[in-house]
Amino acid sequence: MRVLDAAGLGGGASGVAAGLLNPFAARGDTALWRGEEGVAASSELLQAASLALGRPVFVACGVLHPQPPPRPPPPAGLSARAQKRARRAASPSPLPPPPPRQLLSAAAAAALLPGLALPPGCPAAQFWPQGLMVDAPAYLEGLWLACQALCGDGTSLEISRERVASLAAWRADAAGRPSPPIALVVCAGAAALALPELRGLPLKLCGGLTLRLAPPAAGPALPPRAPALLLPGASYVAPDGGGGVLVGATKDWAAACDAPPRRLGAAEAAADAACAAAAEQLLPSARAALPALHGYALAGASWGVRALPERTPAGALPLAGRLRGPGAGEEEGQPRAWALLGLGARGLVYHALLGKELAAAVLCDDEAALSPECAPPPLGL
Repeated sequence: MRVLDAAGLGGGASGVAAGLLNPFAARGDTALWRGEEGVAASSELLQAASLALGRPVFVACGVLHPQPPPRPPPPAGLSARAQKRARRAASPSPLPPPPPRQLLSAAAAAALLPGLALPPGCPAAQFWPQGLMVDAPAYLEGLWLACQALCGDGTSLEISRERVASLAAWRADAAGRPSPPIALVVCAGAAALALPELRGLPLKLCGGLTLRLAPPAAGPALPPRAPALLLPGASYVAPDGGGGVLVGATKDWAAACDAPPRRLGAAEAAADAACAAAAEQLLPSARAALPALHGYALAGASWGVRALPERTPAGALPLAGRLRGPGAGEEEGQPRAWALLGLGARGLVYHALLGKELAAAVLCDDEAALSPECAPPPLGL
């Protein structure tokens, strides 16, 4: 197998991912589509990567989520249209309920996360002990080693730092090789939209910046294995595995598909205008929930671009399946083109589950085992 990646292993947005693995939707009150299956599949790969690298690539921290009070019924004085809208907002979600969690009082939650102040109107918190924080660069390195260890009997695995200009250019290059490939699988994240054949796919680009804070040399600090905290408004505070915390993430809807990811040190982050704007946006709510963060200092930041899929009643589902239409190579004798795209901020949840299913489909040239909800639309529409 040959992997083409212009940025190299972990050089894209995956290498700057914050690394929080849990099966919950952004606000924590519903489960992701196939979220528990995805977390279980990813956990298997995390164990394999840890064994290959010789050290853990994740920390078991758990996830805390403030529990908001029940929504009141719509007031009788509203117009019929407003009452209908309020009832729809209060109706059950089409997504499955989240997996069982421990219901903690404010005092019990503060015992897990010292100094925690639940937001106004949140009388308690839900705790899911199985939540993980993943060291994304270490995980990718360990996973690559684990894949290499599986090679044998004449099989090989190589990565080439090459940029693919288009699917047509790739096919022209592949046609001249002594052993033509049986398939092309596009797993390029936001960079997939730089390929002319894929620009019509229903994906929306979103840049995200995450701040890294270092604990004070003296004064109150959070425990090294403090649970991650999901805050109202879809932000989070999570341990970084080294005593600091990550606070994220912003949303930049003007990001370009070919914008390179960035990792900033303390000095660079302190002088960066985007980091200053992110601090103004993210830190007030984080410090209100965890006053100990007032003593933390900015230690760095990471930024990358994600490709978000369209939202459906089942949530924002990735695209996983065979590509069809102009440029997909459906001509007789051409290698089939497949895609795993639009994982957005849920790459850690879905990469193992959908990747395994897609690999089986490619090898058998059979889409029967793939989820029809994730089928990419025809190209060129």
